[in-house]
Amino acid sequence: MNDSAEHPQIGLLDVPQTVIDEAGIPLGRLAAEFGATVDERGIEGIPADGWRVLQRWETGAAVIGAPVDAAGRSWRIAQLGDGRPGAPSRSARVQSETMPLRPSRAERSRGLEMRWPEATGTSIDEALDGVGFSVDIVNTGESMWRPDGDPFHVVGVIVPAEQKDVGFGWMSGGGNNRAVPLAPGEYARLPVNVGDGQWRDLEPGSYGLRAFLPGLAVPSPPPLPLELTAEAIERHRPIARGRSTPAEEKEQIEAQIVQSRALVAARHRFSEVADAVMSAATREAARDEVQRILGCDPMAANTVVHTRLVDVTDEAIAQTHGLITYLEGRLADL
Repeated sequence: MNDSAEHPQIGLLDVPQTVIDEAGIPLGRLAAEFGATVDERGIEGIPADGWRVLQRWETGAAVIGAPVDAAGRSWRIAQLGDGRPGAPSRSARVQSETMPLRPSRAERSRGLEMRWPEATGTSIDEALDGVGFSVDIVNTGESMWRPDGDPFHVVGVIVPAEQKDVGFGWMSGGGNNRAVPLAPGEYARLPVNVGDGQWRDLEPGSYGLRAFLPGLAVPSPPPLPLELTAEAIERHRPIARGRSTPAEEKEQIEAQIVQSRALVAARHRFSEVADAVMSAATREAARDEVQRILGCDPMAANTVVHTRLVDVTDEAIAQTHGLITYLEGRLADL
């Protein structure tokens, strides 16, 4: 478990207790330290004081926040920048909804344990034939476990048998696997989601399947041993479309970064973007107007126009910032 899992959360942001305990400063003063202006349009109940930096990204973007009640149970947050280092125009856009102060992921996970079901261990061939893998989330505690807005979404990662460290990227997509209360001894059996792309570069041999529960800090069970044959790997590989060259992969990542930044920028100017889309007579006209507002390319504007409303919530935009950082790291490694 990493150190951040022990920090309380404001929404989905891990925030050290020392930051939460700070007195904070006036919003305008903090924004000025970033060379930013404050956008308060249409937002009521903005705290005048108590603002501090909650999270900062290498891109230069940051999330700042201040409590709105004396107990500090509810917070107003604002985002600075759109993820572009040295962006010429920076605005502290105060979010319309408050965010709850939540216990740490470690505290919310207390009593939970992940276990491979006996059926999974004895029916690996069936799982590889298309049934899929599953894992149990067990309440080993002595009291009822209740979720706090957390999903039960398990990510599976296939690694060489001797590999210990595992890294993976993940973005929350909503709530198809919303967590459920568990009494002591009860469990929830969940599918393990192994992305198709993981099979692309595998060769026959010995592997281990690791299971992770993003959003909570439940320890992963020991790797599930897998002996992968060429036939099993081929069944799971996505339809071949030709291997991307390094230049093509770089171009694809750069395009995804541009589109993600456009989505963040659209959140900062949501009213303008929404008005433009609602007043447009056609999809093409909506795209062109969004392109003009955001100063982005047509593909990025098209992404914004077709984005679901749930993907511009505070929670989703915080995850998009994380995706941008992840993609920039991949780009640097090419």
